[in-house]
Amino acid sequence: MVSLVKKTVKGRLYWYAVRSERVNGKPRIVWQQYLGSAEDIAKRLTERPKAETKRFKSMPFGHIAAMARVNDELGFVEIIDNNTKKRNTGGLSVGQYILLQLMGRVEGYLSRSAIAEWYPNSIVKLMMKTPHHMNPQNLLRHLDYPTPEAIRAIEENIGKKLIELGLSPSKLIWDTSNFFTQIENGETIPRKGHSKEHRNDRNLIGLGLVVSDENIPFMHETFEANNHDSKVFSEVVDVIVERLKKLNMDSKKVVMILDKGNNSDENISAVLENTHIVGSLRYDQADEYLQVPLEEYKPIDSDKSKDRILVFRTKGRHYNENFAIVISYNPRTYRKQKIKYEETKAKLLDELAVLRDRVERRNGRGRRWTLNRAIRAIVDIIPINMRTVFDYDVKKKVGRGGGLLMTFGINRGKEEARYRSFGKLVLFSDLHDWSSEDIAKAYNDKYQIEDDFKWLKNKLFVPIKPVHVRKDQHIRSHVFICVMGLLFYRYLQWKLRKLGLDYTTDKLDRTLSSIRLALISQGNAGKAKFVVEEMDGEQSRIFSALSMADFISV
Repeated sequence: MVSLVKKTVKGRLYWYAVRSERVNGKPRIVWQQYLGSAEDIAKRLTERPKAETKRFKSMPFGHIAAMARVNDELGFVEIIDNNTKKRNTGGLSVGQYILLQLMGRVEGYLSRSAIAEWYPNSIVKLMMKTPHHMNPQNLLRHLDYPTPEAIRAIEENIGKKLIELGLSPSKLIWDTSNFFTQIENGETIPRKGHSKEHRNDRNLIGLGLVVSDENIPFMHETFEANNHDSKVFSEVVDVIVERLKKLNMDSKKVVMILDKGNNSDENISAVLENTHIVGSLRYDQADEYLQVPLEEYKPIDSDKSKDRILVFRTKGRHYNENFAIVISYNPRTYRKQKIKYEETKAKLLDELAVLRDRVERRNGRGRRWTLNRAIRAIVDIIPINMRTVFDYDVKKKVGRGGGLLMTFGINRGKEEARYRSFGKLVLFSDLHDWSSEDIAKAYNDKYQIEDDFKWLKNKLFVPIKPVHVRKDQHIRSHVFICVMGLLFYRYLQWKLRKLGLDYTTDKLDRTLSSIRLALISQGNAGKAKFVVEEMDGEQSRIFSALSMADFISV
């Protein structure tokens, strides 16, 4: 039971809500919440209509209770403690420190200093029932324990638990992304590279993610962002197969779904040795398929929309293997890509025209243009994905006065090939007995992992950014915590779906944020307790489904 006690500080009386527990046989205060002076409390109470119930404090509860429920069902803290080495000093364990940082980040406290300040006044301190005092140094120091080997063992054990609960994957989707940081002097992981957020000026952190059919993270890899996707995957594919074996899964019943950036003879061969595959060809490999007229495509039977998705089925040999080839065509995607392409092309042509005037002008201030400088300027203007459709040249003028002559234009043959690719995906698979629709649907499930990366970059979710650490070990642990936060949310969505409650990630996040506890006193002013604040139907359903009342017995 929570009690109200008074303390004298510099001759003035202040009131606190406290809870005591026996720790090592001695009574200790394990949680306290500052309420203010008697005048402060009286002011808060008199501002409200007089009632028997007196309310002292309102605290966030939904996210914390949801994370605590997942922790209990997966045995998260116990798994971490069993796979990390730390001498028992009577304080929080490594697993508790990791869970605490996960909860703090979900609540929006993005730095470890902010988490340390938040913890003493949060419901978490009371739920953990420990007198331990938190500080940023302790939080940072515990990032040393989840080594790369420990992280893989932790994910493996969580995978076993998920399979026990009915989440055995039949498909695994792999993809990568990167995150820009403010790290200036890091170790080996932070590197310059091609930023997917257009921040090539910052050091980046690379993340590879494997998710299952239910979009639950199966494993992840933190890597140097200047590595090409195909190289990263070549180093990870054996780890994925080994994980399947340790989970006693038949890898030949699993389908790997890969983006075209991972394609290479070695990677495709390594996948097919152990699992099935659904992948996509680069457009420069697929021009003969893209030239098939739309009249020969067939609509997907299950697609009843106005803009029906069409497919064409054939066979082809790529990466030294014979594959089923499925070309899918989406009219809506075609329109979007065409509009985007035309807008980008017009913008680039305008920028190149301005550059040509500057290059060919012989008078004026500024550094003189050379051939190399002009070509570098052209390349800087044209994005990598547009360079094949542009022709350009710079040469010295012949005759008196010299100077440079710059020409540019659109390669019509390459542009026609680009138009043929709009709205289309050229997929390949060794699953010859699968229907075209099954192959297309399996690859389209890749949108799930793209959604995961979006949420890991969202400031209101379990964000990887900002990164307040610079050492490789701490970066890996930080990313691990954020990926585990994503896993917790995806598991919650799966659990709620089983109970007939289907929530988008955004809606689940908003609903959990709105579930709060109030610290009140009824009748006897010497005793206080926590109660749930008034909830609407959505909040009540989640509160009941996750048995959140179990965590109010504080």
